[in-house]
Amino acid sequence: MEELQKKKTKDADTSWTLGLLSLMFNLFLPIVALILGIIGILKSRSGLESDNASKAKTGRLMSIIGVAISAFLMIVFMVIMSIGNGTPSNYATSNITPYSSSTMTSSEIAQSKADEIRQEAESKAAESKVAAEQKAAEAKAAADAKAKADAEAKKAAAAKAKEADFDNKIIGAKDQVNQITQDSAGMDIINSITTKGNHAYEIDFSSAVATVGSTEIKTLVNTVNQHLYKISVENGESNPIFYYYIGGMKIGENRSILAPDEVKFNSNLN
Repeated sequence: MEELQKKKTKDADTSWTLGLLSLMFNLFLPIVALILGIIGILKSRSGLESDNASKAKTGRLMSIIGVAISAFLMIVFMVIMSIGNGTPSNYATSNITPYSSSTMTSSEIAQSKADEIRQEAESKAAESKVAAEQKAAEAKAAADAKAKADAEAKKAAAAKAKEADFDNKIIGAKDQVNQITQDSAGMDIINSITTKGNHAYEIDFSSAVATVGSTEIKTLVNTVNQHLYKISVENGESNPIFYYYIGGMKIGENRSILAPDEVKFNSNLN
């Protein structure tokens, strides 16, 4: 409530000031006096409800007088212009300072041209700014896309290198196992270890292994499986898949999900 009262008091002061300015501007710029007077009248409405209502009334009166004078002067000016075609003698008889139509026209043309040049310059500047921002955005997008592609390529290369290293360690276990069996039994028991992708491998035993009993074969395969599983775990893979063959015939595979270190044998070994 107090804020509203302050505003109304301020409007009363504003109305008084605008009314006074309206009277003054009638001496040289009637159009400005007309505008100031109208605003002063509007402001006085609110000011009449304030503690400074008397000042608002005075401002309202001055604004009304200013509007009336400016309107009268403008009407007289237009009548004289229409009757006398703007000649200096007619301006003199009316006691109003003449405005040269040719001077106004030249001034208006110059102002219009200046406005056009300014607007064109502003338009070009705005277009240049938009183009520069768009170009910068495109460059940033391209740089981000390249950085993302490089990161993905680097990640893929690292994964591929890690996979290759893992495969090499599993496949390299063939030589380790055969060295042990050479020392103990004088023969190689693994023909090959082949990768099938996604940490799955086929282990093909030598046909010589088939000459021993099924119990010995199972013991031998379990030993190899535990050795390969240990290598897998040491390299971050806890669920490798191993398929076991003898001379190309599948005899079993490890329990890759529940117990990767154990082998489930086919019925042809039972």
